[in-house]
Amino acid sequence: KQVSHLISLLVGNYHYVVVDLPNEMDEVLFETLNQSDLVHLISTDQKNDLNITRQVISRLKESLRITQIRL
Repeated sequence: KQVSHLISLLVGNYHYVVVDLPNEMDEVLFETLNQSDLVHLISTDQKNDLNITRQVISRLKESLRITQIRL
């Protein structure tokens, strides 16, 4: 909740807010990505890291698809 409040304050004052999130995804971090207008995922070329990145992208796509259906 503190992160969400801080980001809300920053968004009110800046056009862009860059946030370096930890690699371990929990619901709060996923919701932060989901609420973003633009997301850049940076990964190494290691197979495990690429698999995790693919999972995050898939989850974001699914979440966006569900959101669009609700609209």
